Amino acid sequence: MEFIFGVVIGVLCSMLFVIIAKDIANVANRKLNNSHNPVEEYEHNTTLAEQVNHPAHYKKNGKECIELMREEYGDDAVYNFCICNAFKYKFRAGYKAGNSMEQDLAKALWYKNYANKLMDETI
Repeated sequence: MEFIFGVVIGVLCSMLFVIIAKDIANVANRKLNNSHNPVEEYEHNTTLAEQVNHPAHYKKNGKECIELMREEYGDDAVYNFCICNAFKYKFRAGYKAGNSMEQDLAKALWYKNYANKLMDETI
């Protein structure tokens, strides 16, 4: 029974991941000011990339928070956390005061990529 439950959860997470990836791509490709692409801006903005990829406030004693989460809760839990965080950042993109759409989409992409990395490591 636990095996079947695990398989069902895995399939549902994979489906959610595909939906999130498509949504992120759709939002990122949305035209702003006729030619503005948030993902392209993120890729060329080193300040934004630094804020998204490895912010200093998520690192203590040489380890990032997400690495400690993997040690404490395991890769499956962190995978699910990443998928949900990707959804959250995509959902709020452009709506939270103090955070640009570009930054939120970049964070969503970061979490999606980290989830992919976790999947690749378990194969």
